[in-house]
Amino acid sequence: NSRNASRPRSCSGEVGTPAYVVADNKTLAAIAVRRPSDAAGLLGVPGIGQRKVAIYGDEILAITHSG
Repeated sequence: NSRNASRPRSCSGEVGTPAYVVADNKTLAAIAVRRPSDAAGLLGVPGIGQRKVAIYGDEILAITHSG
């Protein structure tokens, strides 16, 4: 969903990190397809590691399941 695709820009702005560091388009697509429900599921997405889960995981999961 295009609304979710723009959200990492908002998340990234809050901590001063460029959006492409949070998640590139390929990673966003994988999140949209897999729809992980927890941190372990996010870790299974290529491009998402422990650091990104620790920093952005809760918000990514909330966005993923908000629609």
